[in-house]
Amino acid sequence: MPMLKNLEDTRDRFGGRLEAIDRWLDSRKDLLVRFLALTKTRENPGALPARADISHFFDSLVDYVSAGHFEIYEELLEKAEHAGSEAMALAKQLFPRFSESTDTVLAFTDRYADATDEFMMAHFDRDLAKLGADLTERFELEDRLISALFADQGEAA
Repeated sequence: MPMLKNLEDTRDRFGGRLEAIDRWLDSRKDLLVRFLALTKTRENPGALPARADISHFFDSLVDYVSAGHFEIYEELLEKAEHAGSEAMALAKQLFPRFSESTDTVLAFTDRYADATDEFMMAHFDRDLAKLGADLTERFELEDRLISALFADQGEAA
């Protein structure tokens, strides 16, 4: 489970330095656990995940991207202003990509919120795999920004 391993590495390196990051990483872990549970369910192609499991995953997904978009990024931007010009430049470069990722997540949840079982059987695996790839990229970018914020202050691990 590379996504969970990467999360633990990020937590080990930067946990405890900024409360917002700690909360965000906890939220990411919840999201990843739910995502991995859905992908495990999909190992049996004849069965769909329970609607409750999908709903809980959607809640975690929307909570995570919303927290990033409306809370965490603002705190990271403030930290970037104090960290230096390189961190600020990276933040400005990455924030539009985070917005694109948020749009992708919301489109996914909209597509499947009220989807029929027949539609889900035909499309869910492919779309869930793509979402997993998009989330992996998002997490890597977020971790890159977090690393840059602390590296500019000589705090890299």
